[in-house]
Amino acid sequence: MFKGPAPDLQRSHTTSEYACPSLSTLPPDVLIQIQTFLDPDDIISLRKTSKVLCTITKLRIVWINTLHRVCLMHGINLSTFYPLENISQIELEHAAFSPFRFIKYAEDIIPSEGDSKSVVTRILEPRLPPVFSTDENVPFSCDTVLLIPGGRFLFTDTIQHGVPLWDLGIHPGIPMRLSPLAVLPTTMGSFVRFTSPTPDGHGVYVCIEERVNLNMNTRVSVYEIYPSSPDVAFRLTHSLKVKGTLSNAYIYRNTLACSHQNNLITVWDFVQNKAISWEYNAVVRPNGVILFTETLLFVEFGKFSVWDVPSSLYLPVSDDMEAVFIRLLPRSEIHTPSPAESLRVSPPSQWLSAGQSRLPFFGLCSAMPDEQGEELDELNASMRCYTFESVPSLPDSPKSQVFDPQQVGVVNSFPIWTMSENFLRHIRFCGKSLTVAWQAGDDVNIGLMKMPQGDPDSIATPATRRLFNGEEGTLRDFDFCPAAGRLVVTMATGDIRIMDFLTPPTPVSVQCFQHSSKVTVHAP
Repeated sequence: MFKGPAPDLQRSHTTSEYACPSLSTLPPDVLIQIQTFLDPDDIISLRKTSKVLCTITKLRIVWINTLHRVCLMHGINLSTFYPLENISQIELEHAAFSPFRFIKYAEDIIPSEGDSKSVVTRILEPRLPPVFSTDENVPFSCDTVLLIPGGRFLFTDTIQHGVPLWDLGIHPGIPMRLSPLAVLPTTMGSFVRFTSPTPDGHGVYVCIEERVNLNMNTRVSVYEIYPSSPDVAFRLTHSLKVKGTLSNAYIYRNTLACSHQNNLITVWDFVQNKAISWEYNAVVRPNGVILFTETLLFVEFGKFSVWDVPSSLYLPVSDDMEAVFIRLLPRSEIHTPSPAESLRVSPPSQWLSAGQSRLPFFGLCSAMPDEQGEELDELNASMRCYTFESVPSLPDSPKSQVFDPQQVGVVNSFPIWTMSENFLRHIRFCGKSLTVAWQAGDDVNIGLMKMPQGDPDSIATPATRRLFNGEEGTLRDFDFCPAAGRLVVTMATGDIRIMDFLTPPTPVSVQCFQHSSKVTVHAP
């Protein structure tokens, strides 16, 4: 007796969509999960393939996930876009595309010679009372600007007005707040050493260095602040005293490493307030201290000394006291390819540690010999790019993670003006490229280069563009965030200019700002 087709054949005959499976036939939650691994332009490509995928790619959760991934890849502080309920769908998509848009803008629109034009330029003229003076008319004078990656939040380091935190808005279509979110009172002789992200990616650590006595000892204090929290305030973690002045300092997550007077290295967990110091043997002043997990790289002339510093070695310390002194020897020494050429080594930006597998990395800058190999080129240098390579655990510390530096590429024709102690604080990931900005006189320039891919002999040459052309003697400091396409400069006149090079997601309405802020809009 005929019983009909086999069940599998019958199902394929009656349910035609299973006969030719495709991406659009997957459940929505699976499609959402797949898109968490895609770049924004890939999601837009999916949007054009079918009606189902078009609907899925427009879901808000898709772009929240995409923006989170972009932030991790580019070291962007997550507080930039919080609270998320205040961000519209179009702003989510705009923010996710911004790093990729800036690279295209810089390559195609900014002229290689001549002035570039920002879409919107706003001028902030702070009018704040001084923190330790009775004279209310003390003019606002800003020495340093520190733009948190993402471009929204700005710290200004001043002489008499403390360290204010400003909210500039996530794009130029949003008016910036004309009063600071919070102000950290500081004393004469103190300054912001650097900023870095909290381990959760939503907060900011602010490292303050201060001279404390006639012996020129230094107090290092680390504050944390969460710019998008309902109660924005600077909170002191702990303070530590070190001998002399800090020649190098670096934060990895919640641990600070530094070198200082008397040939000492100090490593300090400023959250648990545990620290150790030990003596190193070096003839010349070291160029840098770089910490990654439990490995410390001590950068000397032409070589790296590799130290294993497990957290189990840290000892409790009281506030404003010195770290406990121990004896510690390096695990190994690694010589650079051309030790005679080495000029300066700087650690990577603290913000780069958010980029997971691609990071951290750092550059070894060395002067380039001329064609005869005899004299040094006065205008150019090279930057050797490194990453950290995991090595087998030590027999006596099987649970510890140890690493060695590994060269992954070389950038040639690097401008010599970048040879400052902290030049790499301006290096950023942008799309699939790297950007580094530097000050040359009263100009701000930017170099664009391809990401090193792992070949130690691969050579890249940056394309140079000028972002800002200032008048002589007017530019004090700058900071730049390519992820937002935003440049901030502080001028000798006391005002702060915020220059945006990317058009906002909605048309900018020119409105009358209060007397302490001005805005200039240029055609895109």
